[in-house]
Amino acid sequence: MRRFFTSSVVMLAIAVAILLAAEGTARVALRVRTGTWPTTLAVGYADWQRDTRTRLYRQHPFLLIASRENGRDAEGERIYINSLGYRSPERPREKPLGVRRVVCSGGSTTYDVRAYGNAATWPGRLEAALVTGGRRVEVWNAGFPGWTTLENLIALASRDVDLAPDLVILYQGINDLQPLSDDRIEPQYDGFHAQQMLAGLGFDGATVPWYRRSVLAELTNQRLGFRRRAIPEPPRRTPRTSLPDEALRIFDRNVRSFVAVARAHGAHVLLVTQSLVLRADHVEADEEIYRQWLPALDPRTGPAVLEQLNDVLRRLAVELHVTLADAARDVAWTDADFIDPMHMSGGGSAKLAEFLAPIVAPLLGAPISPGAEGIRRDETDAGP
Repeated sequence: MRRFFTSSVVMLAIAVAILLAAEGTARVALRVRTGTWPTTLAVGYADWQRDTRTRLYRQHPFLLIASRENGRDAEGERIYINSLGYRSPERPREKPLGVRRVVCSGGSTTYDVRAYGNAATWPGRLEAALVTGGRRVEVWNAGFPGWTTLENLIALASRDVDLAPDLVILYQGINDLQPLSDDRIEPQYDGFHAQQMLAGLGFDGATVPWYRRSVLAELTNQRLGFRRRAIPEPPRRTPRTSLPDEALRIFDRNVRSFVAVARAHGAHVLLVTQSLVLRADHVEADEEIYRQWLPALDPRTGPAVLEQLNDVLRRLAVELHVTLADAARDVAWTDADFIDPMHMSGGGSAKLAEFLAPIVAPLLGAPISPGAEGIRRDETDAGP
């Protein structure tokens, strides 16, 4: 037994030495080929998370995660946050005399995470369109990646109303699909959604395991045709193809409360419907993004499921007499307008801003009168 044990230890040591030598050789070879020391996808993703977390995000006692005041991305130009925590130009909290203010609430599609420069986001483009003709308008980007209508409601009540907005735009629905399609629907969004938010932005404290740090293992997987994700795949489940009534009631509740808070502070409300896509030339990649962010949904029915939430917005626009901009129906979207299934390209952001500008402009010149804001669509075309 002693001889067997000794032989096993020696063989294990030799195997480890060979693997370490092979790992070192692979790293040196890639260093010579590329000019930089290689890292695995998992390590690269973790490094990106840490850098972004340090520069742009911070934990928040009520919102889980929020923008870091005065934050800048690594380039200092692509994304910058003002001193009040908005992806907007530096401005005072107090509204200047004669200025009309618009606050845009939503998730990463409002934050416009893929836009290069704040002016290229659709809220930035909307401001540029509104200030033509001598109007004094400020459009504040109050979106944040991962936020749902619940976080939008909390942010509106606890900070956005302090800006004294004349109009509040809610561009939301996609992120609510995450908690509302989960196996166990949490009315307070404190289960799966909270875990995904923390993990997706690197605040869950997870570290990259040793076996996912190996360049050799990653190269071997690629040669054998195995795909290694930068982040672990969510647990497989039977995907939903529609939302239950309970989910629709929760979304209805959140939007109603959002409208009530905005109106209580003298602001008009504009509800904007959203779109999900499966781009014809990127079906496989788009389905993978669905599985990462919306694992409980069947990717093929994702766009149709989102329409259930859009129908809630259409109904509430009629019932609450608020304005509806039905971008999902009225904008002629193409695959080129999207950079992935949910985020717009530069062309898509420009198209949304162009669509919204003529709807927003009249609202900024009209006095607020509870229960009489008007709607974008005729009641017969507003959905159930």
